[in-house]
Parts: sequence; C-alpha cells; structure tokens
Amino acid sequence: ERRTLLGKVPIFTEAIKDAEFLEMMVKSLQSKVFAPETFICHRGDVGDCMYFLVGGQVAILDAHGEEVVALGPGCFFGEIALLENIERTATIMAKIFCTTLV
Repeated sequence: ERRTLLGKVPIFTEAIKDAEFLEMMVKSLQSKVFAPETFICHRGDVGDCMYFLVGGQVAILDAHGEEVVALGPGCFFGEIALLENIERTATIMAKIFCTTLV
C-alpha cells in the first residue's frame, strides 16, 4: 500500500525503482490520524513534510476559509511547500476522520 502511494507522486516515479530508496521511504512514513474539522496544515506554514491520504476526506481551503476542492483516499498534499522550500500554499482540514501517512 505504501509503495503504491509513493508511486502516484510524479517526483517519486523514477526514484521508487531503486529498491533501497523505496525501502527507506516506506520505513520513514508514519501514520497520523486527524479528527473531523481538525486543521492538518495552514497556508503560510513552513512545509517540512507531505501527506498521503489513506482514508477519509480533506478539504483544501482558500484564503477565506472556503472549500476549493475535496480530496479522498489515494491523494497526497503538502508536496509543493516541501519540494520548493516555500510556505504552504493552502490550508487543509479533515472533513471526517482521516488517516494519513506523513
């Protein structure tokens, strides 16, 4: 399951062909659960990780707190701030109980 999630991220497509790298990534992922209406990350925060949504549903909120889009299992978020070394570009809130890999 973790390998499949990593394979969905374009930046990891080639890297996961390296068995050592893949094993390191799989072992480093930790499960984190968020309750409904919990903010997972805020626009403007420093991005030091990305999230893989294993179960549940999250809302991506605009600067006014309005839902722009909802994401479900198999999606990922937080990669832009992590990879570009910039502040988070959106606020993410759990709509229902969510299980993520971080």
